[in-house]
Amino acid sequence: MKTAIALFLACVFVVGAADVTFNLRDFVQTSTPFRLRTLEVVPKFSPSANSTNVITSERRYYNVGTNGIVTLTNMVDGLYWCYAYGVSTTTRFAILIPSTNGTVSASDYLTSVNTGLETENGIPIDLE
Repeated sequence: MKTAIALFLACVFVVGAADVTFNLRDFVQTSTPFRLRTLEVVPKFSPSANSTNVITSERRYYNVGTNGIVTLTNMVDGLYWCYAYGVSTTTRFAILIPSTNGTVSASDYLTSVNTGLETENGIPIDLE
C-alpha cells in the first residue's frame, strides 16, 4: 500500500513537467558548438499552483556543456525568456513550453515575442 501511495504521489508531482533540451550553436553552425557558456532562463508567467506547490518566477542559470547542450528537467508549462551569453553577444529568445511530461527540444518551441500573449486572466504579458 505504501508503495502504491508513493507511486501515485510521484506521478502527481511530475504532471505537466517537461524535460527541455537546449542544443545551442552559433549562426554559421560550425563544428564547434556554443560550449562552456551560460544559459539564463526566466519564467514570464504569473505565479501559479501545481498540486501543492506554488510555482514562482525565479530566474535560473545553467552551464552549457562542452557539446553545447543543456537539459532542464521538470519545467512547467509557460513562457520563458532565454539568454545565451556568448563571448561578445547575448542572444535572447523566447520559448513557450506546453503542458507535457516528455522530453522536448527548445528549438521546437521558439516563439515570437510580439504575439500578444496574455495570462490566464487576460492580462498582457510583459516580455521585457
